[in-house]
Amino acid sequence: MFNSLVIEKFTERTGLCVGGLIGARQVVSLRDLAEVSDLMVMNKKYLEALLCSVRTSSGLAPYRGCRTVSVTQIDPSTLLIGQTFVERGKYTAMMESIGNKFTGFCFQGSLLQRPPLLVFGKDEEGTPSVAHYLPPIIENGRNLLDGVHRSYIAQAVSAPLTAIIVSGVDTPFPCELHEWDKVAVVEEKPAVEDRFQNLDPGLFRQLKDIGIDG
Repeated sequence: MFNSLVIEKFTERTGLCVGGLIGARQVVSLRDLAEVSDLMVMNKKYLEALLCSVRTSSGLAPYRGCRTVSVTQIDPSTLLIGQTFVERGKYTAMMESIGNKFTGFCFQGSLLQRPPLLVFGKDEEGTPSVAHYLPPIIENGRNLLDGVHRSYIAQAVSAPLTAIIVSGVDTPFPCELHEWDKVAVVEEKPAVEDRFQNLDPGLFRQLKDIGIDG
């Protein structure tokens, strides 16, 4: 579950200031924006600062000091995945709603090719808000950390996928990795103990704490 972050808390955790751009008062999940008023392609310094603010459950900073952060297109079939499942309802909803948040904008590319974005608008209560859209995050070339459902769609239809590649990550991956043939399509999310193999909870990357909702 993604809990909104007041702008002051977001700035405290990341050092990034976005509220002044449109008077946004909180960082929310993209799905919680009832109205989208503007888009901005994220610059690399912002993306790097955002990722460097990520902490594990035990307080490690896995991306601080990494060699490079790049945005590029990849072949999703080559990825290694930690999660053991994809939810049929979630990836179906993504396919049915691709681009709906950005209707009316002169914006090319599907959800599978979209770059990192800052998305401005209002939530259901009319509160000025900002959301982050990040492509799937991949560590050290092949290890898929975030964006499993989008990556699953891309590999299922043999489409290239825009992704964020973080190289030189020394912090161990939080769970055992495997290829797509070990990922099951399920109707409901499995029990917590069945979602990952050999999970080390202390290494789990807390993306939602800094406003990233994959």
